Amino acid sequence: MRLCAAICVHTDNQFLEATLKSLKQVPKFVFVSSLDWQGDNHDVSHTEQIAVSLGATIVKGEWSDETSHRRAAYRYLRDVGWNYCITIDSDEIIEPSLLDKLTAIAEAKVADRVHVEWDTYWKSPEFVIRPREPFKPCALINLETVSHVHIREFVGGTPLLLNAEHGIIHHLSYAGGDERIWKKITTWSHRDEIIPDWWNSVWKAFDRNPLLRNLHPTHPGAYQFAEHKLPPQEIAEILGLESPEGEREYSVSDIGVIIPTFNGQDQLNDCLKSLIRSEVRPREIIVVDNGSVPPIEVPTGVQLIRSETNLGFAKASNLGAAECTSKYLLFLNDDTVVASTAIGRLIQAIEQSAGIAAVGPVSNNCGHFQRIDVTYTSLENLDMFANQLSCLEPQVQETDMLVGFCLLVTREVLERVGPFDESFGIGMFEDNDLSYRIRRNGYRMLVCRSAFVHHIGSQTFASVDPTHSATQQLLQTNEAKFLSKWSQDIASGFATHLSGTAPGRINFDPANNPDKRLELARRKAKSAKISLCMIVKNEERVLADCLRSATPFFHEVLVLDTGSEDRTK
Repeated sequence: MRLCAAICVHTDNQFLEATLKSLKQVPKFVFVSSLDWQGDNHDVSHTEQIAVSLGATIVKGEWSDETSHRRAAYRYLRDVGWNYCITIDSDEIIEPSLLDKLTAIAEAKVADRVHVEWDTYWKSPEFVIRPREPFKPCALINLETVSHVHIREFVGGTPLLLNAEHGIIHHLSYAGGDERIWKKITTWSHRDEIIPDWWNSVWKAFDRNPLLRNLHPTHPGAYQFAEHKLPPQEIAEILGLESPEGEREYSVSDIGVIIPTFNGQDQLNDCLKSLIRSEVRPREIIVVDNGSVPPIEVPTGVQLIRSETNLGFAKASNLGAAECTSKYLLFLNDDTVVASTAIGRLIQAIEQSAGIAAVGPVSNNCGHFQRIDVTYTSLENLDMFANQLSCLEPQVQETDMLVGFCLLVTREVLERVGPFDESFGIGMFEDNDLSYRIRRNGYRMLVCRSAFVHHIGSQTFASVDPTHSATQQLLQTNEAKFLSKWSQDIASGFATHLSGTAPGRINFDPANNPDKRLELARRKAKSAKISLCMIVKNEERVLADCLRSATPFFHEVLVLDTGSEDRTK
């Protein structure tokens, strides 16, 4: 068995050196065409120099299209006695494990055509196309049994597919500057299939908006999005890229984080780790354990409050807030991972104006206009994705509703409008209620689109109610409770709708404020000096409610007890 590698190239040599290095000891043939695949003549002396310096054998020719170029290469190698050929391009880096696997297959003659998976890179080795392309390139052929059909298509022999666990090819197809890519799309075989204005609407626009989708120049959906990540080690070493810097600098801000949790030790650990590596770190972190079994454990420096029972999100959050002394309170779910820039961005947003009371981030899993499409597939790349958001506009967006999975509130405002309403129990709609009270009192709320927090979602409810039946009932009950609580605001025309119940901004009409109407009624009743006389017997609870609501309206209230068992109350 004789195995070699064939590389067909003209002037596209930016990554040729890296390609040749990745092939290690495999004999390498570089087929250099003085014509590009549009038929234009070019100086290819630099390409030849690179190939010679890496010990490759150069075969020169003039091939005006890709198919004839490749076909001539495979015919030449077969004629001079080679049996197997690795078919790799000048912008492809083969992983060592895959190279070893292909060599072993050729030696054992296991297959004649071996297809593999590859990662395609976009703009630079730091952006990789996701999901991975469905196309599986042929990386190894038996020159005696396989025929070349067109471009990278082959027929004949026994086929074999190696999935990514055996190693992949790193395809630097769209990694490079404008000059390289322009030459590529104007000379390659598919140049007549490029979608209109792709160069400006996609290639150039990506620099302004790296969250763009459908990137491929001829089949947009083939490149759904580009994930920002550190280059794989094999690429970084071959390309001579610098290693990432050490631990970043950080500052501590006057912010306290309150995290209720129930049976969520693993996800809580990830959440706390993300806070600890934040660029702006909180002064306080308070975890409220809602009766977890086994009890939650926290690292040194994190305050832990234990409850014997599940208090629910609202009560647990209020309990943590009561222990917090910071200027800002960040209510955070335990199934979140906070991007390193998120806290700093949230603080910048809330400090824009004294009228801003609360700010929330955007997320991969969240309702009420805070959800965005993401371009990361692993939490290892979360911070790199979050950094991309900084280049997008607008940075903040006015809102009437912020979801409680991650909610930054000023202590001053929270003391004025009141804490979470604990009557909502385990959870749901307590964030709608707080958001509405904040807006009802004239404060502003913002969604900070440059702050990102990863959210798994619904983990606590899943642990309490695996079938989701009770969760649905709680949702309906709490929604009804929320609507009933503020029904007078809607009936009176004071508010057009409540937070999170309808699209569009809430419009308030101060003239119809039911609180002002009630106060006016109280003043009129007091000035009229009307007395109220109540006759009761063993009606302590009803009496208390009646007195609470009636007393402000009357000049004096008289209670006549006609024989209660306990008259002292």
